[in-house]
Amino acid sequence: MTTIHQQVLDMDNRLLAIERKYKESQERLEDDIVETMDPAILDLDDRLQAVLNTTNENSEAAISNKNESSRLLGMVNAFSLRVETVENRSVSLAQEQEDLRANSPCGACRAELTEEIINTVMSQLVEEPLEWPTGTYGLPRTNTGCPEPAGVNWRTGVRRHDTEDTASSNSWSSGLHFDGGMWRNDMEQKFCMKTISSDGSGSWPSGSYCIFRKYWCPSGFQPGEIYWDDEDSSNGNSHSGELPDGTYDTNTLIKYCCRSDGDVNTPISLPNGSPFYLFRYRQGCQRVEGMNVQQEFFSWDDEDSGNANRLHGAHPYDDGGSNHRLHYCYYS
Repeated sequence: MTTIHQQVLDMDNRLLAIERKYKESQERLEDDIVETMDPAILDLDDRLQAVLNTTNENSEAAISNKNESSRLLGMVNAFSLRVETVENRSVSLAQEQEDLRANSPCGACRAELTEEIINTVMSQLVEEPLEWPTGTYGLPRTNTGCPEPAGVNWRTGVRRHDTEDTASSNSWSSGLHFDGGMWRNDMEQKFCMKTISSDGSGSWPSGSYCIFRKYWCPSGFQPGEIYWDDEDSSNGNSHSGELPDGTYDTNTLIKYCCRSDGDVNTPISLPNGSPFYLFRYRQGCQRVEGMNVQQEFFSWDDEDSGNANRLHGAHPYDDGGSNHRLHYCYYS
């Protein structure tokens, strides 16, 4: 980007230098002709006329005067050659100037870039910041809050699960970056939801990962869902704020959007100014440019009696058996 801009500026400066040299050469040529050639020629003419007069008046000095005349004519010829050299140099400078104009990145313009090239150069020099993709969707909330806005307005929500009360065994990975809400027999899922489709720019890149569904799945994703059979006895489920698509009553149904159209080891471009979560889909955690990633998990101890947990469609990787255990990819 900078090289293109510098080349344009260098060409422009060279054009200006050539024009100055061309103008100076013309001025020197005119000065030489006016101040030197004209007086010299007039002087030579006078002296030649004097020689001729002298020749007519004194034949004995004719030979000497003829020699003097030849010498003076030689001076005139030498000066004429000097004038011709200056003129040729002026023509050469003018041709060089035209060649530079023809080969300049700005085309046949003189010293002024066209609006189109200015826009092209400036668009290369000014790199637009990366924004979250358009569409509606959600991400799990981290202990630092929602991701950087990057062109979107995140809305938050919470789902509290009343998990199994008897010998509850909720568990999670060491160093889990959830925004709190983890207990032996209860847990809270916290959400960052994007509800305005036009906010942000571009589309989600190809890869292997999942996000929460809101209204519909963005292009390239497949829909799916997970159903939690929460505690039956004295159920204390609750919810507030903006939530993913689903059902939130004494049990929990949450809908997802997943894709597997790229290699997890090929980094994708997403805003990387703050931590965020994606869900693992199948192969492992998707790489993201400029971010470190670690895989974390949370395991729910769901209802023991007549457990009705289920999975459907494209959903985050779940290896919890009769309970649910989801894997989160934490980027920082």
